[in-house]
Amino acid sequence: MALVGSENNDNWEWFLRNLTQVVSDGRPITFHSDRHEGPLRGVPLVYPDSFHSFCYYRLKNNLPITGSNPRYTLVMDHFQEATYALSPGNHAKAIQKIRDLNCDWVADYIETIPPESYVNAYFKGCRYGRTTSTLA
Repeated sequence: MALVGSENNDNWEWFLRNLTQVVSDGRPITFHSDRHEGPLRGVPLVYPDSFHSFCYYRLKNNLPITGSNPRYTLVMDHFQEATYALSPGNHAKAIQKIRDLNCDWVADYIETIPPESYVNAYFKGCRYGRTTSTLA
């Protein structure tokens, strides 16, 4: 954790470079964060052999559907299924289930997110069962 003036690319790079003073044994690391540009640019720059994973919790909370929609729970279940899919085919099936609910706008939004940044089937790093940056 760091206290900085704002969350921007320069501060993310500063934080990651300082982190190398305590975490720099050469092993690949998986970083979990939201879709902010800072870690997207900073992780490959400072930790080139490491991985960046989008936080499932933050992705889920940013889906363009609210709890007042009667299909909300099913959409969330299918998004979880898509995220944890172990094959590209199962990921595609889960997204199709969202479309089958007539929630194309949600599926379209999900398809703007690079699957290699959050879907188990595509993620190249190790997450050891963790898909979120939240501790609770």
